[in-house]
Amino acid sequence: MRETILRWSENNTNVFMNLDIPPGGKVFKDYNECLDLSAENFRYYVENRDKEDTEILNVLQAGFDSRTQEWYDVVKEFKFDGWSIGGVQGSKISSMMYAIAILLQGKEHLQPHNKWLHILGTAKISDFLILEQLQKSLKEVGSNVQVTTDSSSPDYAVVFGGYYLNYNFKKASFQSINVPKHDDTFENQTFKYLPVSTEFDKEYLRDALHWDDTIEWKSQCTTAIRLHNFMVFKEAIDKAEYYVYAHDYMLEQIVSTDMFTLLKSLDTMVKSDNPKNVFEKHKQLYTKMSRLNKETRVKNHDFF
Repeated sequence: MRETILRWSENNTNVFMNLDIPPGGKVFKDYNECLDLSAENFRYYVENRDKEDTEILNVLQAGFDSRTQEWYDVVKEFKFDGWSIGGVQGSKISSMMYAIAILLQGKEHLQPHNKWLHILGTAKISDFLILEQLQKSLKEVGSNVQVTTDSSSPDYAVVFGGYYLNYNFKKASFQSINVPKHDDTFENQTFKYLPVSTEFDKEYLRDALHWDDTIEWKSQCTTAIRLHNFMVFKEAIDKAEYYVYAHDYMLEQIVSTDMFTLLKSLDTMVKSDNPKNVFEKHKQLYTKMSRLNKETRVKNHDFF
């Protein structure tokens, strides 16, 4: 199976993830088993890859804060073309920051063979700001690593009729409405088109997507809403980049006080000789800004 997956990936992609086994799933629940199997797969990929123009990313699973360092220590020996961080989706800012600190502590961003840092499944305004700041700070220390991410949110939202309207950087959130399906009371609306949010809507969708289309709810309608959501998503990312690269006086007004402090701490972390110390200094803030489950919550004990 490993051989089949490796060859398919090499023949059909330019960049792909290692075959890791995320802990805590329905099939593989034991952390040690997942780590051991992942390390076996990574070793197989190192020894059997045969396309120099195809790049493979190492994987740091960060869903269990108490063991993220252990995962890194086991898999760091495998030299690939960059890193990906998994297990941090769903507002796990603290877990993400800890994983980033571990990679920085290991000087992975300065290794010439590392070209990528991919954060798996991030889809929030806060994520966009953090990743833009990370990219900016990496450039400033001479790193050639490209920060990337992926998200199915603009597409998946359509399953529930989700239609993005806007976004708010102060609240770090998207605003959306629910588009009804098969509801003939929406026939012959005064304004035939759905709400216009982006230039893409004005140029393409205003005349192509109408309320009448939602009554039949066919693929042309759902595909149009997916494109709309994606373009709102992209516009939010573009603005996150603009604000992060703008003067601090502007950024401080655009984002929340906590987010501004976090972004400055991330810049300090990238430029520090001891990134994990920077993480520890700001861990309380990161935890405050996170929604951590029982597996990922960082425990603090005050005995005295």
